[in-house]
Amino acid sequence: MKPRRLKSSDRLKIDPRLQAAALPGGGVLLRGSFGVSALAGLPFEDMTRTLEAVNGARSVAEICALAADRHDYEPDAVAELLAQLAGTALTVMGDPPPEMHEPPEPAVKPGSWQALVLGAGALAQSLGARLNEIGVSTTPVDWVDWRTPAPADGFWRASPKPPAGEIKAWPLTELTPRLGGANLVICAMESAAYAELYEAQRLFLAVGAPALFITIDPDGARVGPLCVPGHSACFACAQRAGLGFLQDRGLAVEPVARLMETERIDEWERPADLVAAAVAEASATRHANRRPASINGLRLLSRDGSQRRFPIAWDPDCPLCAEIEPGAGDTPLASIAQEATVAAFERAPIRTVPDSPQEPIASVGILGGGTAGYLAALALRQKTPTLKVTLIESSKLPIIGVGEATTPLMPQFLHVDLGLDIHSFWREVQPTFKLGIRFDWGETSDARFHYPFGPVRPLEPFLFEDSALNCSLRSMMMSADRLPLDLAAGRCRLGLDTAYHLDNRRFAAYLRRQAERRGVARIDTTITDAALSEDGESIAALIDEDGRRHTFDLYLDCSGFRAELIGGKMGSPFLDFKSSLFADRAIVAATPHGGRVKPYTTAEAMSAGWCWNTPQPEEDHRGYVFCSAFQDDEAAAAEMRAKNPAMGDWRVTPFRTGRRAHFWKGNVVALGNAYGFVEPLESTALHMLIRQIGALVRAFHHGKDGRGAQAVLNRRIGNYWDYLRWFLTIHYKFNRAMDTAFWSACRADADVSSHAELLASFHRRGPLSYDPEMGAAFDYPDPLWGAEGVDTILLGQRAPTRPPRPAWSRAAWLRWKRASAACVQRAADHGQASAALADQPELLNQFAAAFQRVGPAF
Repeated sequence: MKPRRLKSSDRLKIDPRLQAAALPGGGVLLRGSFGVSALAGLPFEDMTRTLEAVNGARSVAEICALAADRHDYEPDAVAELLAQLAGTALTVMGDPPPEMHEPPEPAVKPGSWQALVLGAGALAQSLGARLNEIGVSTTPVDWVDWRTPAPADGFWRASPKPPAGEIKAWPLTELTPRLGGANLVICAMESAAYAELYEAQRLFLAVGAPALFITIDPDGARVGPLCVPGHSACFACAQRAGLGFLQDRGLAVEPVARLMETERIDEWERPADLVAAAVAEASATRHANRRPASINGLRLLSRDGSQRRFPIAWDPDCPLCAEIEPGAGDTPLASIAQEATVAAFERAPIRTVPDSPQEPIASVGILGGGTAGYLAALALRQKTPTLKVTLIESSKLPIIGVGEATTPLMPQFLHVDLGLDIHSFWREVQPTFKLGIRFDWGETSDARFHYPFGPVRPLEPFLFEDSALNCSLRSMMMSADRLPLDLAAGRCRLGLDTAYHLDNRRFAAYLRRQAERRGVARIDTTITDAALSEDGESIAALIDEDGRRHTFDLYLDCSGFRAELIGGKMGSPFLDFKSSLFADRAIVAATPHGGRVKPYTTAEAMSAGWCWNTPQPEEDHRGYVFCSAFQDDEAAAAEMRAKNPAMGDWRVTPFRTGRRAHFWKGNVVALGNAYGFVEPLESTALHMLIRQIGALVRAFHHGKDGRGAQAVLNRRIGNYWDYLRWFLTIHYKFNRAMDTAFWSACRADADVSSHAELLASFHRRGPLSYDPEMGAAFDYPDPLWGAEGVDTILLGQRAPTRPPRPAWSRAAWLRWKRASAACVQRAADHGQASAALADQPELLNQFAAAFQRVGPAF
């Protein structure tokens, strides 16, 4: 292969699917998304050492310098090696194939779109210059002489005018007419107190001017929110949400008053990045077929160079924008959702995309309530406020109360994506905290291991203690029934590595109330049939027990195992997982726990399956998942009662594991159990539901029939479930502690062939997370069950491997263990934590804030 010519400024990244092996006699064999390539004369060690310096951000020159510093390599030789790898192992950032380039920006006639840039510093000047370059007329305004009266309570205070002669001042009376001639105000006021920004927002709301804010705080630069008067979150809404002052209605005056006295930091290390982000958000408002991402959200540029987005919900108690009345009509202008940009942005008539083959989705009907239906409804309303969402459920089908275990994706989804208040959630749902899963995976005491959330180091305890229990601080807290809450020091360490246990009945009732408040229509009826379109490719209407027809643009099948639409009407075949996962029934019951609420889900091996435990405040919810080919219902119930003598009444739920061939077919999308089901061995049900909802919401712009998205989403969601099938199967394949007929069959017959290479690598080379070369060579569709998860399950079951030398010495390991044990001693148990959270609501705010800093799940 001819080496590619590289520039010293080119940034390089490694093919995420790259696999490499040394060839006999010298050279390297590469395999990845580019195919297979053999490079002769390339030393394997030199290649791997050089690739260590490639991170997607470094340029060729920086990589050469780093390799020279670390390994004494000649920079010219490194550059030659990089050129040889370009096009295979390496790709050049920002240089996609021609078909991937976005179409050029449409020309803008001078004066047809105008922005008023408020600010006098270098940031405002750079913004104005860049906007002018892309055809946006700008009017700079140096300062505003704020003369609007403060409210009666004096809370929103006007800032003093700067000393005369320093910068030019525009009186309010002169500024207002200028606003009327602009399509957008960009507020980029450097070295200004927050009080001035609040007063600026007040003015823009009063005159009906859409405004985009650019601010710089100690933790980073923010672009957004983009406030459209009467329709979206404003700058004050964003500050209230970001600072956590949303409890029990009303604003905490003192903290915000102090904030208003604080000067903003006006230094930013990468001004070009900030200008580019601001211009991207501002310029998106002038296109009829785009939706500015900063509507009801903001973009955060961190000082480490990363960028992420945060959703900002409109605050009904906001003292600035709450009294601004929305415009008339069923389609709020602020959505900029399906057809065109906000009318306030475009003074000319609204234009849609010429000859568009797609009609936007304007209405969604959800068949089935419960968790799946209401979570989907809330997500659709949150992400697309103009969408008409109707949920149809029958009160004749009551929700069965059962404990559900979740993953950390759930609090992130609830409190960031959906913006649900954590205080009302905690009060009404009464969840318990979960740090991970405890596997009592056999009959002997040494057959126990943990699958904690968060980073783990399973190799060191496996080698030094012959057990993987102490693989992380979270795991050690699970062993002690403690939570990362130091009450003596007032420190809450609950956060990204924490999930919930939920009672399904309370959770569904809470979601229903939230959906009603957010405008989700609900129809209580029983759907008895569905009419197909003339071509039989889509649903034309749902027909209820009274013969009424309910029509929508898109239908979400949340009918559970019945899969009434995706299976019954659209005919999507069911792909069975029975060759890998043998269980097909579950016994469910409640047992008393005597006040001991464990901070983990338990999975306990039984003779023909396994038993779960999801702790609730008042009792434990237990379930025995078993295979009817090895045990009947009565025998299973007897075995379960022998383990739980105080168990209450039990019921049996049959199921089959597998998934539909289609996530989206015609105008039907299947969510939750209507699409697929696997036993809840890794708390999979709600986690996978959130992944499905995220995929649906992101694809909404594809129109009614999802053209261009269906095939991609069907493959993507299918890959999630197929990998999950395999990941659960290794829980059975390597359980050697029990010798019942069921477990013997699992070890002999459970199919793990789809990931035979991964298992071979673990066996021959050791844990994947300690072997970066091989750990990164396999696809893990979901990071929760990635290389560290595979290692934890296999090491916990003592699957055969050749462990490498650990990264930590025994002495270092013991020091870490002693420090962690001291943290565990200071931690609270669940009862103490619950009492503290009731007395100190700020602790819950800290928990929610950890997820808000990360941003939305999708």
